[in-house]
Amino acid sequence: AISTDPESIVALESHPDWPAAVPTPEHFLPLAYVAGIAAERNAVITRFNYSRTLGSLSMTSYVAGATR
Repeated sequence: AISTDPESIVALESHPDWPAAVPTPEHFLPLAYVAGIAAERNAVITRFNYSRTLGSLSMTSYVAGATR
């Protein structure tokens, strides 16, 4: 899991769908920051704002260490 081993996130670049899913680095780098923060704080990553527009456009967001 990237929250416990953030260095493993680099392996995602070898996935065959990588070029379509991550056309430029700014689409991906925020997740790397969250993974590093979660690993440093030993925090759980929680997804929020998971709605979609037109079937595929999203602003999916993640938070590390949130409690409800």
